[in-house]
Order: sequence, then C-alpha cells, then structure tokens
Amino acid sequence: MQRLKHLGIFSKVIRHGVFFHLGLVLLAMSPLSMGQAQPTPIIADELSDLPFADLLERIDQRPDDGPARLELAQREFKARRDASAAFNARQALATGTLETEQVAAARELLAALQRRRRWIVNFDASLAPTTSRQEFFDPDPANGTDEDVVLRTVNSGVGVTGFASVENRLRLSESVRLSSLVFSQGSVFTDSDFNAFFVTGRFGPLFLQSGDNRIGVRALAEGRWLGGDLDFEAYGGEAFFQRSIGTRFVGFGRVIVRAVDDSFDSQDGETYGLDGTVTRFGRQGRFERVFASAFRADFAASNQSFWFGRAGFGVFRETGFGLGVLVEPAISYQRFNGIDPIGQVAREDWRYGANLRIVKRDWRLFGISPFVALGVQRQESNVDVFDTTRTTVNAGLTRTF
Repeated sequence: MQRLKHLGIFSKVIRHGVFFHLGLVLLAMSPLSMGQAQPTPIIADELSDLPFADLLERIDQRPDDGPARLELAQREFKARRDASAAFNARQALATGTLETEQVAAARELLAALQRRRRWIVNFDASLAPTTSRQEFFDPDPANGTDEDVVLRTVNSGVGVTGFASVENRLRLSESVRLSSLVFSQGSVFTDSDFNAFFVTGRFGPLFLQSGDNRIGVRALAEGRWLGGDLDFEAYGGEAFFQRSIGTRFVGFGRVIVRAVDDSFDSQDGETYGLDGTVTRFGRQGRFERVFASAFRADFAASNQSFWFGRAGFGVFRETGFGLGVLVEPAISYQRFNGIDPIGQVAREDWRYGANLRIVKRDWRLFGISPFVALGVQRQESNVDVFDTTRTTVNAGLTRTF
C-alpha cells in the first residue's frame, strides 16, 4: 500500500511538471522570454548587406568561407535559432580563414549563446512505421535442419515517436545558473501493448565558464510508464562538463548515479553510469564525433544485474540542396550476472546498429526543420529467445539541429 501511494505521488508530480513545462514551450520560443546579451557584429558590409538566401547560396558554393559562416551564425543568433548559430560559429572557427578579431567574435558569440538564454526548448517528433522481429534458434525443428525460426513480432505498425525537453536557467550571477529541466520521450504504435513513455526531471547549479564551456551538478528523478501504467521510477544525481579544445574539438562527459524502484522487485537496486563524447568540427560544413558509455546495474536478483558498454561514431556532412546527412553506427555489449532462468547460462547480448538521418536544414519555421531517418539494430544473445531485429523509418520535424 505504501508503495502504491508512493507511485501515485510520483505520477502526480511528474504529470503536473510535464504539463507546466510543455505549456511554456511557446513562451520559450518567443524572443521576449530570452535574455538580452548580444555578441558584437564584426562582419564586412558586403556580407551584412547580403540577402539571407544569397548568403546560404554562397556558403553552399563555398563551405570554407569562414566570414560568411560567422555572418550566418550571427543572423541565426538574432533569430533565436541557437543550435544553428552554435554550429555555424564552430564551423567558422574550423575553417581557419577568420581574422584574429573574427575569431574573438566567434568565441564571444558562443559565450553569449549560453549566457543569454533563460529557456531552452528542443523537440523531435515523427511518424514511424516500425518492425521488431524476435527469433529463436530451434535445435530440433520439424524439418530436421538447424535454422532460426520467427517466434513473434511486436511493436509492428505505424506510430508516433518523439521527445521534448524544456530547460529553465535562472540567473544567480554572471557565471552561475540554476538549471531546471524536464525531458520526456515516448512512442505509441498500433498493434502494440508495450507503448512506453519516459519522463526525467533534473535540477541543480550550472557553472558557465569561458566560451561555451560549463560544468554542472544536478539531482534527477525519472519515471517510466509502460502500457499506460507507471512501472519504474528512479532518483539520483549527475555531474557533467563540456569543454572546447582549440578551435575544432569539443568534449563532453557525465557521471550518473541512481536508486531504482521497479514494479518487479527483482529489479530494485542501484545503477551507475559514465558516458562521454568528443566532437571534431571540420571544414566544408562537417563534423565527426566518437562516443562511449559504460553502465552498471546492481539489482536485488543477481541474474537481473548487468554490465553494459556502448561505443560508436557519427559523421555529419552538408550536401547540396540544403541537406544535412548524419550517419551513426554503434556497437554495444551487455553481460548479466547469475544464471538466466530460460537459457540456464549467464546471459550475454551483442547489439549492432546504425542510424541515418537527413535534415532539410534550409527549410525552417521557428527553428523547426523536416527530416527523414532510417534505423536498423540487431541483437544477438547466447539465450536465443532474446535475438531481435528492429527496423524503423521515420519522417517528422525537429528543433534539435
């Protein structure tokens, strides 16, 4: 009874928090809701007087034109399209064609981006036909041969997937902000009883440093609804940093610790996570990044506890016709403790996957652009019932990049 009361309180807190933050999305996208910091314009008159469409065409033809990139970044800054402003400021620095005062202006713009903003809104929503096929290995099939047999198909059909995040940064001083963030992610598919919805809240101080460098420490609370019922909650904290290295590299790292309360008591316990990303901004409108994470779960049941590791890389390229293309392959490994009750072995899973995403970056309304995406993931387990193949095709709108 106490647990049910606890879950009910958590559900109400999260639900009201989500509606409050999402209700502020339009306000957050309004210029009136932002700070007033402005970087110093330092672009030649020939660029500042250039029509926006002509500026985009010039960059499309000459992607290593640093001053043009910087001019675009400053215009995007004024238009409150901060993700694009940051990207083009970093691309301008990476070209190596800026004068000394222009390099200073680009760094000033990056600093102004993180200091002026009180509300930060990102979202990504798509219509997604998805197929998840689960197979197992039958050692003695009816036809007398060894082959994989399709056991069942789940989460198959057309649905809506997406995420949204709203962050408030309350100014405490010139370099300190109090960050309050709500992040939600979910999916609803036809012919599925396992539609999932996640909500995470984070709260804590954010320390702004030179440029867009920052460090932060935040408490967090997380809930998961599966099939409409709250079946998971977690509480903990995180520490993270972001730091620029020279003009081309940006590093990000984070440590997370959580206490988990699951609807299955065997999965109650603690989790510990570490992840990091290094991004290199190159010339001609491109970047590459490598990422890695490690995760440990200690649960009440030893055969539910596990180690998890993931690594991969991403490559982004600007192409003609205003298209941005991102490709991200990744591989992960998961090893459970104890003996799996189905396979009677210590379960091990390997996952191989890749995502392709194409964004029409020159079509924007309030910073929102259309995209299409393809994702493929294969899981191979030494317990054959957990072998899966998942393929998704998405088309939707994004404000993240």
